[in-house]
Amino acid sequence: KTSGYFSQVSSGSSGDLGAGIEWDHNIVYYPYSNVIEAEKSGNNYTLNVVLPSEQTYAPESFGNGSMAMVAVSEDNNITFRNVLGGMKLQLRGTQKVVSVTLQGKNSEKLSGAATVTAYTDETKPAITMASGASASVTLNCGSGIQLNESTATEFILALPPVLFSKGFIVTVTDSDSKTYTVETDKAN
Repeated sequence: KTSGYFSQVSSGSSGDLGAGIEWDHNIVYYPYSNVIEAEKSGNNYTLNVVLPSEQTYAPESFGNGSMAMVAVSEDNNITFRNVLGGMKLQLRGTQKVVSVTLQGKNSEKLSGAATVTAYTDETKPAITMASGASASVTLNCGSGIQLNESTATEFILALPPVLFSKGFIVTVTDSDSKTYTVETDKAN
């Protein structure tokens, strides 16, 4: 969806969103977390966030809570910008997939602690992964997604902008606990 409506769920001073005294802007981050720390940094804002190491499968899309977004606004018009990008894998076969794990071959950071910079000038947000962040991310497919031999099934992972300088490895686990590995040595 490209738009939504926010309504007040707790009692407060008014029904409108409003920037506090210290800050000139409303800062909004999705997915919701009550442990995000935000700081004003010059004209912009930094948020300490955690990208999940496990995402939930959704047909032809990202799972709920997987695609991090941030908004900076001086009023009630909240326009989110994606913090992450995505990788779409197209799989065929006869197996029932229960998970897909992605890992870079050069220890690229894909999940865990990160700092998001939200810009007030509508520049796209930036993300910096912490040194202790994880080098893998897993797509949990619940009880399994049945593959088809003739038509590819899409599996989409939300990822920070990263160059897989030495390629990456994809490990698919099926409902019989068998694993299948596909890898590339090419930069991607």
